[in-house]
Amino acid sequence: MLHMPMESFDGQDMGVDGLRVGMYENQMEVLFDKALQSVPYAIGVNNHMGSRLTSMFNPMRAFMDILKNRDLFFVDSRTSVKTVAEEAALHAGIPVARRHVFLDHVIQHEAIEREFDRMLLLAREQGVAVAIGHPHKVTMEILQRRLPELREMGIELATVSSLFEPAEPTMMAQQTAETSTEATLVAPN
Repeated sequence: MLHMPMESFDGQDMGVDGLRVGMYENQMEVLFDKALQSVPYAIGVNNHMGSRLTSMFNPMRAFMDILKNRDLFFVDSRTSVKTVAEEAALHAGIPVARRHVFLDHVIQHEAIEREFDRMLLLAREQGVAVAIGHPHKVTMEILQRRLPELREMGIELATVSSLFEPAEPTMMAQQTAETSTEATLVAPN
């Protein structure tokens, strides 16, 4: 999955190749294609930062059209409560999912453990929990230790792309919640 830098409200440095508010679609496309070359087998994209860009429908709709032309799905990292990325993706007709948990927004052992527990709770309650994490040493240690617990809990670890086959993510979550006591967690592809 390609982690695409996008403009945030706080002005964090996203590098010269990040997508910015005010770009034309062809400018976005050039930067996106450059980024995609670094992950040539990517089957989906999520936003890195992006609180400002993902809160604006027209730029996000233009970006979703770029993804649609390449048959890619989108995972909204939900870096802002004002995000319209999911709406733009649905409007463009591309598969979309949303992040439910940031495992390591705070890179501390106790915080990551809490988020892992929250992820498990959401997976059981909703049927699906999409979690995003980074390859920090502490995150990897916790995942290595805790992932074996999932089987005992009746929770399946799955790829994001599996959410889109055969049903839309929201439909799949609803069907799973209604017909099964099992839940599915989602890991990046």
